[in-house]
Parts: sequence; C-alpha cells; structure tokens
Amino acid sequence: MKMNPTNDSNSLSIGIRESLSEDLGTVKMIEIESGLSSWGEDSYASELERSDSLFYVATVSRKEVFDQSFREEVVGFVLARLISNIYFNNIQLSNSLTQSEIEIYNLAVARRFRNHKIGSGLLQKILETASEIGAVKIYLEVRRSNLAAIKLYQRHGFSQIGERRKFYTNPTEDALLMCRTKGACNLKLS
Repeated sequence: MKMNPTNDSNSLSIGIRESLSEDLGTVKMIEIESGLSSWGEDSYASELERSDSLFYVATVSRKEVFDQSFREEVVGFVLARLISNIYFNNIQLSNSLTQSEIEIYNLAVARRFRNHKIGSGLLQKILETASEIGAVKIYLEVRRSNLAAIKLYQRHGFSQIGERRKFYTNPTEDALLMCRTKGACNLKLS
C-alpha cells in the first residue's frame, strides 16, 4: 500500500507493508519513544510467526545522495490480532470468520514523522484487512490523556465504550476502551 499524505511536491511517499524480522529493532525504538507499554523484541518476533497477527510497518524511501539508490526507513507500526474464536465463561460462542473481531495492541509513529497522516494510513490498513476478512468489531485501548490518538480513532469511526482503571503504568493512567463496528458498538463496559 502506497500513500501520499499531502498534495504538495515535497510530500513524503509512504509505504505500508507487513513487518519483517529486520524491522523489529526500529519497531522497539518507536515503541519506547512513543511511551507505549513495553513489549520485548522477542514478543514482537513471535507475532511474526502467528497466523492471527496483523503486524504492519509504515516506511518512507529516501534517495541516497552519493549513489542515487533508495533506502527504506521504518517510521511507524501497528500491531493487532484477529480474534476468531469468541468465548464467554469458557463456552465457545463462535469460530466463524464472519464473527471475527480484531484487537489493536499498539500503533505508533516516530516523533519526527508525526502529522503526516502515517497513523491514519496504518489504521486504515487494519480497517481494510478487517473488511477483507469479515471482522465485525475492532477494539483498542488508549491512554485517557492521549487526545491526538483519541481524535484519530474517532475520525476513523471508533467510539468509547468503557474504561479500564489504572490500566497503564509509567505513569499510572486509565485507559479508554474504544470500538468500531459495522453496526453500533452497543456494548457498554466500565
């Protein structure tokens, strides 16, 4: 997926592709810079092996001055997981892909590349994947203080359905639980 976030001739050319093992060091640095809950690099590596993992990176290509070659740089990522077997009180309610849900675990963009619609592009990739596989709901948690992320999610059709008290650490903070669905997220949690 290629995107051009602005209409001017100096805009970035951004690509979105599946994450590879060689991306994980940069993914970890972006995670740390963004203040996300810490995942080990080995945890990210295990996501590459999971068939239910949706793990994408945003890249920019830079032209090298000396040899005129292009160098790709990872500047953001999104990690989500398909939840196709839905359980309640240890009873399987569904295993049909038409009843699948997705949970977004992490979405971050390197600080110097923010405000270029890269986060929107990554989120849009998850929404497109959800549509392709027939996922009916997408969930995520976001820090209550992260107003930029909350606005991003709202622009993409997410609404708050609950909160999780003291969900985050460093600093301790509540999380807002947000959902997007083909219909209405009428489940209210608190």
